[in-house]
Amino acid sequence: MKHIMIDAQNPQTETIELAVNTLRQGGVIIYPTDTLYGLGVDVQNVRAVEKLYHLKGRNYAMPVSLMTSSLDHIEDLVGLLPIEQHSYLKKLLPGKITAIVKNKKKGKLHSIHRALDTEKLGFRVPDHNVCLRLAHKLDRPITTTSANRSGQDNIPTVQELIAEFSKEVDLFLDAGPLKKTVGSTIIDFTKDPYLIRRSGEVSIGGLHKILPGVPFKIKKSKFKITFICSGNICRSAMARVMMQGIIADSGLKELVKVDSAGTLHMPVQPAHIYAVKAVEKHGFDLHLHKSKIVSKTLMKDSDLVIALARNHFDYLNDKFPEEKQKIIILKQWGRRERLANPSIADPIGHEYEFFEYTYNEINKELKRIFPLIRKMLKDFTVYQDLKFPQVHR
Repeated sequence: MKHIMIDAQNPQTETIELAVNTLRQGGVIIYPTDTLYGLGVDVQNVRAVEKLYHLKGRNYAMPVSLMTSSLDHIEDLVGLLPIEQHSYLKKLLPGKITAIVKNKKKGKLHSIHRALDTEKLGFRVPDHNVCLRLAHKLDRPITTTSANRSGQDNIPTVQELIAEFSKEVDLFLDAGPLKKTVGSTIIDFTKDPYLIRRSGEVSIGGLHKILPGVPFKIKKSKFKITFICSGNICRSAMARVMMQGIIADSGLKELVKVDSAGTLHMPVQPAHIYAVKAVEKHGFDLHLHKSKIVSKTLMKDSDLVIALARNHFDYLNDKFPEEKQKIIILKQWGRRERLANPSIADPIGHEYEFFEYTYNEINKELKRIFPLIRKMLKDFTVYQDLKFPQVHR
């Protein structure tokens, strides 16, 4: 094991050469990046890659990203990227992101390593002179994965890294303690829109500054449905618990989150007593419900926003135009014909029987649209690389 100090801004030529020779001989190095310290091996060396996975304690099914010296080198490996992607990555690289791109040369890269023979690959071109010099000198990909055991916290100092890996790593390049505590932002450019698989040093706000107008979505494990009415004490509150029941009966509870809110700015209130009574009759509970006002954050976090009446639909589109593609009206959605009145009437001010009528009307519409929601959930799992639950009846 060797431990050598290295100048992050002007890395010593002899130190870079030592590191490259270590990689060529199948060794493992720890090196500084623009985010965390990384574990590196020559991806062409099968035994070195296996050694890396062993010391990380990582499942072979989980790929590691590759470090190269430039965007051109990435395209040499996977083939030419779409013009749009190339232009975006040209603005992002070198930088604190990992770009997952389609591997057009799948089936042709066995000569390098089987790790490259996948449908898509993740690449880094760090904004760090040590990384760029290493990748350029070796002239082939170097693994770049955080220098820690899988599932463990990131390690910021070489002293701690030596204590952890002294018997397994051949060379430690020490550029001093790093200020960063999180890794790169991982973006999957094979998805439409582009999917942020891991939030890191570059925030989504930072991405929008670099690439204004380019849509990104953040990876999530649950599809969120939000119902909207006026005060969030009757219609949307009832719809929420009713949809939760349908979702549970369909075996999709772990995949979906259901919420509700109102358009009116009013104090927090419990559900209307008649609304509580109407759903309770059918096995649902609204006793603990508390109203809330629809917000920008709620709209952004939701995947489907269901307005109970036309005025709610118009309000949401006017207030949150950037979310209009996810806003629908319950009674109109999925119908070919345009309804003269697509609204669920507000039961406030009416007797209990009207609340029971409202329950039945909402229940009928929720059952009608559920096949559409189920289709959206399947598309969601494909996009997010999740498994659609297998329901056994």
